[in-house]
Amino acid sequence: MNTELYRETATARRDTYAFLARMFREEVDQPLLVGLKQLSFGGLNDEDDFSQGMGLLASYLRQAGFDARTDLAVDYAQVFLGIGSRDGRAAHPYESVYTSSEHLMMQDAHDAMTSLLRSKNLERRPRGAGGAEYLARALGANTEPADHVALEFDYMGWLIEEGFEAVCSGSSQEAMASVREQRAFLREHLLNWVPALCEDIEERTATDFYRGVARMAAAYLASDNELLEELSREE
Repeated sequence: MNTELYRETATARRDTYAFLARMFREEVDQPLLVGLKQLSFGGLNDEDDFSQGMGLLASYLRQAGFDARTDLAVDYAQVFLGIGSRDGRAAHPYESVYTSSEHLMMQDAHDAMTSLLRSKNLERRPRGAGGAEYLARALGANTEPADHVALEFDYMGWLIEEGFEAVCSGSSQEAMASVREQRAFLREHLLNWVPALCEDIEERTATDFYRGVARMAAAYLASDNELLEELSREE
C-alpha cells in the first residue's frame, strides 16, 4: 500500500465528503451561502464532470442575488421532498428508495447501514467534531434514517479518518484493512445508488447550484473509486 499517497490525499478526501454531506443534509442557510461565495473556484475547466459541476456552482454563486437563499430553499424542497414539483415526485436521498424492489424507505439498505454504524459504536460516541458528531446525533435521535445520503458521506469521511490514524501509527495491516473497507463501502453502498440520485437531481432541479452539486458528487465517487483501487495494490 502506498501510505504516502494516503497521507497526501486523506484530508482532501475527508473534507470533500464532509462538503457533499452538508450540501445534501439540509437547506442552505445564510452562513453557508456567505462562506461558499468566499471560496475560490479558480483554475476550472470543462475536461471532467467534477470541474463542470464546480463551474455550475461557481456560476450560480456569482449571480446569486438577495433572494438566493429563498430560491435554494424552494429548490431543495422541490427536488428532495417533492414539494411543489409538477408530478409530486422527488429525488429522495435514501439508499433504500433506490435499491429496494418497491422503492420504499427503511428497507435492507437502512438495516445494513444501521449495522455498519453500530459496528463502529458511532451511535454511542460523545459529541465531538465533524462527521462523528452528526452520525451520533442523527442515529441516536433518529433525526434521519441511517441510509440518508448525508450520513453515508459522513460515514465515508469517518472511515478515511480511521485509515489516516492507522497510517500515522505505522500499522500497515490496519491501514490496508481500512482501504479495503472504504473500497467495499463505496462500491456496495455509495456507487450502488448515488449516481442515479444525482441524475434525478439534475433532472428535477431548477438551479445550477444543485445541478452542480449533483454533478460534483457523482464525479467524485468515480474518481475516489479509482484512487482506492490504486491504494489497494500491494507495493
